[in-house]
Amino acid sequence: MGGLTMGYVLKRLGMSFLTIWLGTTIIFVVPRLAPGDPVTATIGRMISQGSTVENADEMIETWRARFGLDKPVIIQYFLYLRNLATFNTGYSLAFFPTEVELVAGAMPWTIGLLVLATIISFVLGCIIGALMAWRNAPKAVRSLLPVTLTLTKYYSVLDTALPKNS
Repeated sequence: MGGLTMGYVLKRLGMSFLTIWLGTTIIFVVPRLAPGDPVTATIGRMISQGSTVENADEMIETWRARFGLDKPVIIQYFLYLRNLATFNTGYSLAFFPTEVELVAGAMPWTIGLLVLATIISFVLGCIIGALMAWRNAPKAVRSLLPVTLTLTKYYSVLDTALPKNS
């Protein structure tokens, strides 16, 4: 029976960093798939709501420079990663000129939802697992096996994490 090895820990840390990098890259790429840019959309929204925006072209160029949208996408990406690593969230595009403080305000709700989801999944997982192991489980319960395997996110990771008999 093996214990926690350095290779296992490094593999898990590598997978964690890969997951974080992939998630942050998707968050960077998805808004850029939309047509136009957010500054032009914000000015357009202000105009459509009846506001008069004088020198809109100059304002758009100034805001684009302020947010770094005038730079090539690869430079924007590396600036984004640097700002994430230093926890510099900068200004909100939607609520300019306020700084992004949405993360701190949403953190208690996020933690509460995470705790609740963990408790629910633990309880349901234990109940379904116990019913699956019970020999006299009704056929309807046994038909849940494909559904539970489909909804299980990392069931193959658990297989690699369990110690092997040698």
